[in-house]
Amino acid sequence: MGIDEGAFSEERGRSIFNVLKEKAVEDAVEKMRRVFEEQDWKRLGKNRALLERSLEAAWEEVGKEEWKSLPFGLLSEEDARKMIAFELAVDARTMTRKHATVEALRLLEQKKMMMPRPEEK
Repeated sequence: MGIDEGAFSEERGRSIFNVLKEKAVEDAVEKMRRVFEEQDWKRLGKNRALLERSLEAAWEEVGKEEWKSLPFGLLSEEDARKMIAFELAVDARTMTRKHATVEALRLLEQKKMMMPRPEEK
């Protein structure tokens, strides 16, 4: 009985996908943490896991270049709380995963539109 090359390759691909997602979300969270006041970041507490889950879902929906262009460093505590609320709504089954992800990405896109364009610098 030999190794199922297809299953091995598929599992390896999933593993790489998850590592890339975790790293991207970790980087986004770090950008957010750096701009938050320490007490605001601490106030998020255990809800940061919900914030990370929202970011993971968003990462799965956008391409690499789009993700890199999202302004995580412009998000406020209020923005983070909105993203957490989307996740709580998913848990309560009052919002679908897709809708929560669309709302999180909409919030990020709104922040992106606030960024100065390169010619405006």
